[in-house]
Amino acid sequence: QTGTSTPGGKVIYLTFDDGPGKHTQRLLDILEQYNAKATFFVVNTGYKMKDSLKAIVDGGHGIAMHSVSHEYEEIYASEPSSKICTACRRSSRMQPA
Repeated sequence: QTGTSTPGGKVIYLTFDDGPGKHTQRLLDILEQYNAKATFFVVNTGYKMKDSLKAIVDGGHGIAMHSVSHEYEEIYASEPSSKICTACRRSSRMQPA
């Protein structure tokens, strides 16, 4: 990319999940200040945040779909996936063993 530098050949990828939200504009301001780009993984907002989504794109950032919800029983509905989901929740103490 033009105008980017990679000191020592290292690259950092900035990503933000579960937006846009109340801090999105502040994040965009900081990214602009440092000429940095990020990818915003957005949740289903019902297009209530279309101005924020437009600001993300206008700033040269990427938008990707994160999820429509965090309802894990729906996301991981198959039997193998639901076992993984249950194990993850137990290990993170989100659900009693």
